[in-house]
Amino acid sequence: MNSSQENLPTYFENLPNEVIYEIFEYLDFNDINQIFSKLNLRYHSLVNNPTFHIKIHISSISKNTFESYCKHILIPYQNRIYSMNIENLFIFYLSSPLHTLSQYSQLEILILKNIESNHIINLLPHLSLLPNLSSLIIMPIDHFHNVNNLYHAIFNLPALKYLKISLNENYSNEPLPIVKNHYNSIEHFVIDSNCSITHLRVYLSYLSQVRRLSCKKLLESFYVEQSLEYLILSNLTHLSFQSENISFNQIKLFIRNLSHQLQVFRFSTEFDITYLNANQWQELILSHMPYLLIFDIELQAKYYNNQDDFHISISQFMSPFWYDRQWFFTYEYTDNLARFYSTEPYRNTNNVHSVEHISIRDNLEIENNLIYFPNVNQLTLFNHSNNTLYSIPTILDQTIPLVKLFKLCINCHQFCIGKLMQLLYFSPNVHILIINSISLTKISSTSIQQTQTFQIICKKNKIINLMIEEISTHECLLLFIKLCPRLEQFTFQIPFDILLSILSNLFFEFEKYNQYLSL
Repeated sequence: MNSSQENLPTYFENLPNEVIYEIFEYLDFNDINQIFSKLNLRYHSLVNNPTFHIKIHISSISKNTFESYCKHILIPYQNRIYSMNIENLFIFYLSSPLHTLSQYSQLEILILKNIESNHIINLLPHLSLLPNLSSLIIMPIDHFHNVNNLYHAIFNLPALKYLKISLNENYSNEPLPIVKNHYNSIEHFVIDSNCSITHLRVYLSYLSQVRRLSCKKLLESFYVEQSLEYLILSNLTHLSFQSENISFNQIKLFIRNLSHQLQVFRFSTEFDITYLNANQWQELILSHMPYLLIFDIELQAKYYNNQDDFHISISQFMSPFWYDRQWFFTYEYTDNLARFYSTEPYRNTNNVHSVEHISIRDNLEIENNLIYFPNVNQLTLFNHSNNTLYSIPTILDQTIPLVKLFKLCINCHQFCIGKLMQLLYFSPNVHILIINSISLTKISSTSIQQTQTFQIICKKNKIINLMIEEISTHECLLLFIKLCPRLEQFTFQIPFDILLSILSNLFFEFEKYNQYLSL
C-alpha cells in the first residue's frame, strides 16, 4: 500500500456494520430512525434489523412530539425495545402505551427517574408480566406513602437481577416481615437513600441470591436484636456501606450474621475512636470475613482534637496482618478534619500521581508510610524530632523524589542543622527554602563549613529565596549567607541587639558571598 492510500480519509459509510451498531449504542432510537432509516437501503436495513435491540430515552419532550413518538416508535417497535429510560414528569398524564408496559416483552432495562410515586406504584403490577426485565432503577421525584408496597412488589419480579432504589424518604415505615426460604433472582442490590440497618436486614431475607450489596446512606437503628436469625446469603461477595453516624458495634453485629463469603468490603463513615481499633477489625475479618481480598475504608471526623490518640490508633494498622494482605492506609490531619483511608490499589492511582505537595507531621508518619508520590515538588515538615535514629533523606526518598523538590518548608522549632544539610544534599533543585528556626547547639558553624557536604551543597544548591523565621546568633546568619550563594531574596527575623552588632559587617558578607542578592 502506498502512502497516498494510507492517508485516505475514512468515511462513515465505509464503516463495517459492527462499528455502526456500536455508535448506535450511544444514540436514542428516535434520532437513529430519523437520521438513518431513509438515508439509503443499507442503513434502512440496519435500523430495521430485528436483531438490533432498541434503546429509548424519554426526557424533555412536548405533547405533540410525544404523540408522534408513540405513533412512530413506541407502538410499532414495542417488540424490539430492550432498554427504556423515562425521565419526564408529565409523560404519565398523557395517553400512551407507557401506562402498562406489559406489552414490551423484550424489555430488559427500565429506568424511572423524576416520576411521581403513584405512577410508579401503578406500573409495578405490569412489570411482573415482563419475562426479561433484569435491571430496574427507581428514582421518584416525591415520597412513597408506603415503601413496603414498593419493595414487596419488586421482590416478586421474576427475572430481576439488578435493582437500584433512590428514595426521598427521611424515615421509613415498619419493615416488612422477615421471610424464610424466599427465592428471589436479584443479584445486585443498591440502596441510594436512607435505610436503617434493621430494614436492610429485613430486605436481605428476601434476597437469597444477592451477590453485591451497596447502601450509600446506612442509618443506625435504635434497637438491634443481638441474636437476629442467621441470614443465609451464601452468594454475597461484595459489601459496600456509607454512613454518617452508625456505630462499629452495629456494623460488627450485621457482618457476624452474614454468610462468611465476603471478598470485597468497602466502608466509609464519620468515625468515633472505636473505628480506629485495628485489633477489632482484625478479629472481625479473621472470624467472619476469612476470604476477604479487598478491605477499603474511609473514616473521617470534623474537629477531632485528640491528635495523639489518633496517631497511636492508626499506627496499629501497620502490623504484618495488614502488610501481608497488601492493605495499606494513609491519613490527613488538619485543624478541622481527621481522615484515615485505604490507599492503592483500592483508590484511584491517578490521585497519587496528581499530588504535588506533601505535609508530614511527625516521625511516625515518615517511618510508616508505604505510598510513593512520584510528582511531589513541595515538602512541608512539622514537629520532627531531632532524636530519630533514621536518616531523613533515606526514609523520605521512599515516599517522594527528593531530587524533584522545588520548595522545602521546615516548620519545626530548632531543627537540627546536620539534618538540614542531609536534606539539601539530596534535594539539589530546591529554589525556595523556609525554616522556622535552626539548632547549632551541638556543632559549631565553623565545623559545619569545613565539611565536604557543606562544600558540595554550596556549589550545587539552587536556593534563590530563603526565609528563616527565627535566627538567634550572628554565626547562624553568616552560615546561611555562605551556604546559599545564589540568593536573590533573604528574609529573616533576628533580635534587634544582635542585628545592631553585626550591621556594619552584614553588607560586606552579602557582597562577598551573594552576588545575586539585591539589598
